[in-house]
Amino acid sequence: MHILDMQWDKTMLNQVKKTIERFNMLKNGDRVLVAVSGGADSVVLLHVLMEIKDKYSLDIAVVHLNHSMRGEESDRDFVFVKNLAERIGVRFIGKKINVPEIKSEHGGSPQEVARRVRYRFFEDVAREYNADKIATGHTLDDQAETVIMRFIKGTSLRGMSGIPFVRGKFIRPLLNIKREDIESYAKANNIKFVEDSSNISTKYFRNKVRLELLPLLKKYNPKIKEEIARLAESASRDEYYLEKEAEKEYKTAIAGSTIPLSDIKVVFNLEKIKSLHTALTTRIFLKAIEHLKQDLSGIYSYHVEDIIDLIEGSAPQGEINLPMGITVYKEYEKLVFARERIPVPKSFETVLNIPGVTSIDKLKVQIKTSILTVSKSGEFLYDDNNIAYFDYDKLVFPVMARSFRAGDRFTPFGMKGSKKVKDLFIEKKVPFYLRRSTPIIASGDDLIWVAGIRRGDKARVEEGTKKVLKIEIIRTS
Repeated sequence: MHILDMQWDKTMLNQVKKTIERFNMLKNGDRVLVAVSGGADSVVLLHVLMEIKDKYSLDIAVVHLNHSMRGEESDRDFVFVKNLAERIGVRFIGKKINVPEIKSEHGGSPQEVARRVRYRFFEDVAREYNADKIATGHTLDDQAETVIMRFIKGTSLRGMSGIPFVRGKFIRPLLNIKREDIESYAKANNIKFVEDSSNISTKYFRNKVRLELLPLLKKYNPKIKEEIARLAESASRDEYYLEKEAEKEYKTAIAGSTIPLSDIKVVFNLEKIKSLHTALTTRIFLKAIEHLKQDLSGIYSYHVEDIIDLIEGSAPQGEINLPMGITVYKEYEKLVFARERIPVPKSFETVLNIPGVTSIDKLKVQIKTSILTVSKSGEFLYDDNNIAYFDYDKLVFPVMARSFRAGDRFTPFGMKGSKKVKDLFIEKKVPFYLRRSTPIIASGDDLIWVAGIRRGDKARVEEGTKKVLKIEIIRTS
């Protein structure tokens, strides 16, 4: 090796060591999975970690996922990485999947599907082998490309933060090393690697940025990649602080709601959300989405702006749909992020079995009726929203359970005049989607109960009542 190569070689190794120490990437005795694709970046990463293996007493294993996206070339990479691991004496953990098939079943771009299944594979292997860290070969060039791609698509400070040096078990020791320096290191150390032919195809967005846009920007600033990486690190520092503050408010806003956090729904106290600075609410929204779909792929700044418009709008209710089946809706004092929106049932009408049980499957509701005799005055109290009592002899049969209809009116219990059922829904802040799924009990032309909300004045139990019809609403889920 030439003396200049040796000096440069040592400089790069020292730079990587400083990055590892600065971000506390490794601890003594760590079990490290090194993600190796076979390309220069990941092979050099493996070489560097082997160089410092003894310093940290590392237990190193190589992981590789064959995506089956490039035919024989993908198989060649698998064999290359397997042989490399065997040659240097470390464990090899490999798997072959078919990304095109997964894409056809679940949708998404090939690159996004590949990334998702690759990271899932790495995490699964880490759990199985009880690994402490997963090292990937991302470089400064990857950082610059990622920030530009996000900027073009529309992003936030979080997006401008780019690829983190450390995220959970994932570490990226080469993230401040340029790709050209890595290739020089490989050449100086006679490190063999394989070329990915798809990297020269401009049909992929990242490749277009690398091969067309970055060379153009470099004419304006020869150090454009370094400047973008510096911007990303600066944004990352600010984002870290704001993220910590948002985490506190996220928990407080959820605690202010009466509905607990679940895997399919995140419910916030709307007034609490409105009281916060937008810098925090945007991060809270992203946390909710990430909780429901595990990542933020397909979510851009304009989606967050749509949510802000929703909560700032004067209407008490409203909703927007986000990618990957996430719905955000406002309903009076609540802001809800949901993975599974409750479907609005079509109109329904059924005769109640008296006595007996009537099931309304589309509502997941059972209506139980029984006939009671009066033994003493005042024993039938109206203190349960899901139970109502009526004077059996004043009812017109058959008694029906049906859905809400436009123009419905009834006389609420204790009142003389009639009232629109729609006004009752508004008064009780019943969301749009629940109005059609609220059973309304009718006796002849009279509505006698808006189930679970308010009973009517017709057929009321009073002095002289001999028989009572008890109606109970039972939610089956």
